[in-house]
Amino acid sequence: MEDKKIKLSDIAGYAREKEEIQKIIKLLDNYEKYEKAGIYVPKGLILQGPPGCGKTLFATAIANECNIPFYAFQAESDAKASLEKLAGLFKEAKEHTPSIIYIDEIDKITSHRFFSSDAVRTLVQYILTELDGLQSTQGILVIASTNYYDDLPAALVRSGRMDKKINIDYPDLESRIEILNYYIKKHSVFDHVNIKTLALKIKGMSGADIKTLVNNALIEYIDTDRTLVVDDFVDLINQMHFEDIGRRWNNKDTVTKVLIHEAGHSIVNYCLTGKCGSISGIKYGDSAGHTDFDECEEIEYEEYPEDYLPEEDEKPVTKEALLIDIATSFGGMMAEEVFYGNFDAGGISDIGRAVHAFNRMANYYFLDSKYIYLDPERTLDKAVVHSFLKFRDRIFKKQRKLCKKYINSYKYLIRYIVDEAIKNDDTLNNTQIHNCITYYEEHKKEVKEMYKNKPLTILEKAEDDN
Repeated sequence: MEDKKIKLSDIAGYAREKEEIQKIIKLLDNYEKYEKAGIYVPKGLILQGPPGCGKTLFATAIANECNIPFYAFQAESDAKASLEKLAGLFKEAKEHTPSIIYIDEIDKITSHRFFSSDAVRTLVQYILTELDGLQSTQGILVIASTNYYDDLPAALVRSGRMDKKINIDYPDLESRIEILNYYIKKHSVFDHVNIKTLALKIKGMSGADIKTLVNNALIEYIDTDRTLVVDDFVDLINQMHFEDIGRRWNNKDTVTKVLIHEAGHSIVNYCLTGKCGSISGIKYGDSAGHTDFDECEEIEYEEYPEDYLPEEDEKPVTKEALLIDIATSFGGMMAEEVFYGNFDAGGISDIGRAVHAFNRMANYYFLDSKYIYLDPERTLDKAVVHSFLKFRDRIFKKQRKLCKKYINSYKYLIRYIVDEAIKNDDTLNNTQIHNCITYYEEHKKEVKEMYKNKPLTILEKAEDDN
């Protein structure tokens, strides 16, 4: 269906957002009635959210639901041309009320990143003048989309102007299920795909991303005679996530080290939470390998797992959970240190994740103390900064020590997991890793003896001899 004909019922998912938009449609459909009754009808609506989540789609659907003209505006490269174009749209919209003016990526005409300060002031002032000139709506609703709501001028979004905001974020689980169903129901090749499992695996994808993923799957498997399962999407998901195709390492020593790093993440998390992540030694762009804690498997279930908590009902992030995140982030580097004596530059991104988790913890738990989150825009006393960094180093040292303890306790299990991954094209999903853990616990003595006679490195041999 073409966008110009799109109605709310044609948009998959986003149930709560649709309810809020229905209220806007009701007001716009009956604006004369409400205005006569002295009820304030919003003049402007901001649709905020990441790219590809359907902001333009929702704006178009509002116009189609009301069956009124829709005037779309996109900024030109020249500020003067943008102003003339915008003025023309307002003039035409006033001649054909009720109507909608849609300003796509409004931050482009209100930000100094795109135009000079004078040009920005002129454009913003023009929009404010037009909004202030409307007595209530006069049947005109100005809708604007942005990925950067916080960058918009306060004068624009204050009460009486663009004061209504709806967040169009990445789709939640229920919405992802609906979007997947919308795109795959026409193709029999997907008949055996467990939609719920796939929806769990693509958390953080936009609606546009999901459409692309399904299309990529069709391109990849169009000439095959088999129906697909969720595992067939894994490589395609990784390609979209890392924006590159996967490449296997040619050197066995290299892939072994990469897999030891990833197994370290998985096993540390398992020791702390009982949940392990799938591991991959396949290179995507700058990523030598990766560990995925998507918490789902290729299993057939009609309802969600009993211990699965839907995203909207997730418990608040706790200090303990963030400490686990920090430890898990260091799991890869500590595994390399245990097996090789040091770790390489691939751990830089892991350090970044640990710092991010610590900053969240400091922000949430130390707001009333000297350990307040370090905002780069603020100038803090050097003594406070020193105390903050000293405290962070203490936390990191403690979590690294915890990691090494677990890695040393389970180093033969890690060796076994790595060998199994190499046999399985350098990957293991979380179910396969759980199977490895079960096998290890049942045959611990045999596994240890096998790897004592087959040391990975000189360092490992020396440790075994001690």
